[in-house]
Amino acid sequence: MRVGLVLRPARLDEIAAITALCTRACASGSMVRPLPRIDRDAVSAHRTFVVERTDQLLGVAQLRIEKSDAVLEVLVVAPESLGHGIGRLLYAWALGAARAHGASAMRVVADERTRGFYEHMGAKLIEGRQNGSGKVLRAPLPS
Repeated sequence: MRVGLVLRPARLDEIAAITALCTRACASGSMVRPLPRIDRDAVSAHRTFVVERTDQLLGVAQLRIEKSDAVLEVLVVAPESLGHGIGRLLYAWALGAARAHGASAMRVVADERTRGFYEHMGAKLIEGRQNGSGKVLRAPLPS
């Protein structure tokens, strides 16, 4: 349920809280994931967005622009908020931001826990491509 959710640019004074959210999310479940790095420059350039409800951070996404592609570097949802549309909201923001920055597609690295989500959202596995932390997928940008 998305009632009361606010999607907005992250602020520099929130980096510690965002990092804490990422730490909790990446340590939950049976498989521990590498902790993503929140880039201060991406926050300053409004390429990092958060979802909150009543001042509680529920998710974060961070985008990097690389030539003609965008790279979704971070998409993390608080464990207690999984299944409530927060990942979808952040993913939709990332696609729109990538398009607004002139990218032709968006790449994402997915592990076993996240690959299904990205494929459900329309990303396709790039055959044979792997990054140290998982499989590389590519999402076309809607027009």
